[in-house]
Amino acid sequence: MAKEKKTETAPVVANQAYTVENVIDELKKGNLMDQTLTKQVKDKIKQEQDELKANELKERILKASYRRIRALLQLRARRRESEITKERLQRSEILEDKLSGFVLSEDKIKKHGGKDGKLTVGNETFELGKEEVWVPGTITTSEYDNMARDLSNDIRKKMSESDKELEENMKELRAKYPGYWRYDWED
Repeated sequence: MAKEKKTETAPVVANQAYTVENVIDELKKGNLMDQTLTKQVKDKIKQEQDELKANELKERILKASYRRIRALLQLRARRRESEITKERLQRSEILEDKLSGFVLSEDKIKKHGGKDGKLTVGNETFELGKEEVWVPGTITTSEYDNMARDLSNDIRKKMSESDKELEENMKELRAKYPGYWRYDWED
């Protein structure tokens, strides 16, 4: 039997035989970018850029929406606080009037619960007329201190409730944006 003789041949890659003479040229030619691959890569780059822009736009839209709703919630809280502050002013003025007395006027009659130009304080009724009518104070300084402290506590409680309501609303708002909301949205 005849022995088979082994011959060395270059490996065949993509139907291309590498030889000692063409190995460098073939390697370089294999590393060149063809038009199809270049187009695919450019398309992929454009797609990634579009996805990046879409993600940036999505985040900005979410951030803008969050900030707008947050501003509305804060406005509601400020309005509540404004109403509480107005109440404090009115009640403080009434306390001051009860302590020091006041000149009767339509405004004072309304603030102290009177009507039709008349105000009853204790057992005495005061009527608005042509002459200035002085309504004397009805509380002592000790009573004033107690009433003023009660007023402050009541106002503080209302402000605290308003703050709690705002915080609860903010929790709801943040829950609407899970995975998106960040602290830098709060600036």
